[in-house]
Amino acid sequence: SHRSILRVADRLTALVGQTEDATAAALANGLLVARAMHTHFYENDLPGPTVVAGAGTVSTTIDLLQQLFQGNGTGGGDHGDADT
Repeated sequence: SHRSILRVADRLTALVGQTEDATAAALANGLLVARAMHTHFYENDLPGPTVVAGAGTVSTTIDLLQQLFQGNGTGGGDHGDADT
């Protein structure tokens, strides 16, 4: 459910924040933008430039998550490439 995903995101941000405040802030912002983009998918309420900027923020957040969890058996690599 969406509620479960948000709880995990909050816990993840808090965990990262124990060691890196700036990284946690970037992660929290990226997750909020991702949620807004998800809502936009259904509501179609954001202007084009906002969607483009949001897509860039979400991409950066995915890259950050991959950096944080690289090498722990959860994958990593390019988020668009199934071969990694």
